[in-house]
Amino acid sequence: MIFSGSLSLSQQEKGQKNYKRFNLINGLSYMCLGETVIILFALQLNCQPYIIAALSAFLYLGNFAMPIGKATAARIGGAKSISLYWALRNVSAMLVASAYFFRDMHTIAVSMIVVGTFIFYSCRSAGTVIMQPLCGEICTENVRGKFLA
Repeated sequence: MIFSGSLSLSQQEKGQKNYKRFNLINGLSYMCLGETVIILFALQLNCQPYIIAALSAFLYLGNFAMPIGKATAARIGGAKSISLYWALRNVSAMLVASAYFFRDMHTIAVSMIVVGTFIFYSCRSAGTVIMQPLCGEICTENVRGKFLA
């Protein structure tokens, strides 16, 4: 929800609780498809070493999507932007996971892994850039250090 003015103390506390829940679920989901899991999956599918190297590089190449995340946040708001990018990130994770069903068609499976991984990390970067401004809205100056610690 987007408010035109400052958030009340109860709205900030509710936002902090929701942010903590989000981070718990986000951390658990990222553990299921972090860089090591994707690389191990690609190795299981006998991908070439240059594909493995490219998958590792996508963690950093995805950072070029940060300006897109900033522009999206300016247009539709921080919370909606994070929701959009995390939904797209999860769809791309399903694309990577579904490559298993195409393991007999090696080229298709590898393409699904490469495209899905790039989208996954790009959406992660585009969504992450919005986190600090969102934290600034749900915290006051006197609790910001304690909340973000």
